[in-house]
Amino acid sequence: MKFTYFGSNYDFPITDPVFLEQFKKSPEKYTDLNGVYLVLSLGMEFEGFHFKLVATVMFPSDCPSLSDKPSLIDKSHWFQEIEQEMLRLIESKNEIEERINALRIKIKEQMESHGEEQVKSQYFTINYTPAKTVTQFDSKTFRLENAELYSQYCLPKQKEASIVVRKNKIEES
Repeated sequence: MKFTYFGSNYDFPITDPVFLEQFKKSPEKYTDLNGVYLVLSLGMEFEGFHFKLVATVMFPSDCPSLSDKPSLIDKSHWFQEIEQEMLRLIESKNEIEERINALRIKIKEQMESHGEEQVKSQYFTINYTPAKTVTQFDSKTFRLENAELYSQYCLPKQKEASIVVRKNKIEES
């Protein structure tokens, strides 16, 4: 069973006798196994390594509890590899953003404690603006209280097509 997961290539031996018998009879049926469920097993230690094996190959049609549920893998198999790369990049991005934000806080604290309004270096110019109270227009309240007037000033605007990517929260058990 050869596949790619998180950018790494794997080649696990299949030890499922039922699947192997079916495969011997009709190998052409098993050229694309998207949506298949695998039961993996860790083999006995051999020369200092534990090898991973495919102990069972299950198809959704073989298991009613699996075939009732639409498989995301079946519908968007092209997206699997992209999804894994997206997860890695977003995790890296979030970590970098956290580190940058921590540095920004540190820089702000240092500028406040040294009374500096601007710091220049070869690579950066950082300006410090102290906290202040400003007046901000509340368009939501205005729209609710003055719907007719609001609609007179709203002009149609063509927006380009785009996508939004959000990472789903996964509950850990």
